[in-house]
Amino acid sequence: MKVVRSLVILIFLAVAVILAQSGWPGHVTVVPPVERGKVVKVSGKLENGIEMPDLSWAWRSSMACFVQLQAPKFAAKHVIFATQTRLSGIGELMVRVIPTDPSVNLSLWVYASNDYRLPPNIQSVRSCEADYKWDRPWKGQTQDHTRYITMGTKSEGIVIGVSGPADLTAADFTLEISVK
Repeated sequence: MKVVRSLVILIFLAVAVILAQSGWPGHVTVVPPVERGKVVKVSGKLENGIEMPDLSWAWRSSMACFVQLQAPKFAAKHVIFATQTRLSGIGELMVRVIPTDPSVNLSLWVYASNDYRLPPNIQSVRSCEADYKWDRPWKGQTQDHTRYITMGTKSEGIVIGVSGPADLTAADFTLEISVK
């Protein structure tokens, strides 16, 4: 009985993943669901991203991802990933992008959404965060070549974008996603 129950749960989860993957456009990399206490890693290439000339979605007050002044840090192609978190209750989502070459300047944005809307056609989300190279040092803090976002989350969809400045045309990177 326990084996049958486990098998039914596995089949249900497999069908849910397949259905979730089918709603995303082809340029979105669907990442396996993220479970509490696990780290999911996926590789990416900036040159495989899409052009996103309209970034006004990001500074709309209903998004509040990053301010217009920071748009040049997101002017390269955008590599987009989508995943689900599997949580009971609220957790803390952590997303880190690590360029293979430490001299590469990447930027990162992440938002929580339970549908298949993507920029620039998204109007609002529960939460959106971004990380990019600082313009100047922050007192008592240092920044390395990685970009890192932490945000509260529930069991929901997560959309992640990796970009960089306009002159960055190619870069390999690893994306790490985890939930505490």
